[in-house]
Amino acid sequence: MQSPRTDADIRADVERNEQWIQTTFGITGRPWFRPPYGAHNAHVDGLVGELGYTRILLWNGSFGDSTLITPEQLMSLASRYLQPGTVMLGHANHATILGLFSQVEKLIAERRLEPVTLDTMFGTSRSVG
Repeated sequence: MQSPRTDADIRADVERNEQWIQTTFGITGRPWFRPPYGAHNAHVDGLVGELGYTRILLWNGSFGDSTLITPEQLMSLASRYLQPGTVMLGHANHATILGLFSQVEKLIAERRLEPVTLDTMFGTSRSVG
């Protein structure tokens, strides 16, 4: 059985991820927090809120790519979930999705979907939160 995570562990994980987002994309992830596995509670929400993550974001669609899956499995999930208004979860850390970007883009174009930022989707602002 895994021991409970300490507040310091949770903060360190969030800060490490924030640094990666800022280095990679040049923007903060704040105010958005996507809890790992969707698991969160009032205590975790309070901790991340203290770090500026005041909006908990869950998803309603997934590429299923948190583990290695086949191209057919991934495209089946993409076909199922890439719909208007879907918040899609993807990890891009396995070879399957990396080799399917053009097929996913084609599906998005065929469905006339327009990927947008969370701020656009929810009418928020990085300056306001």
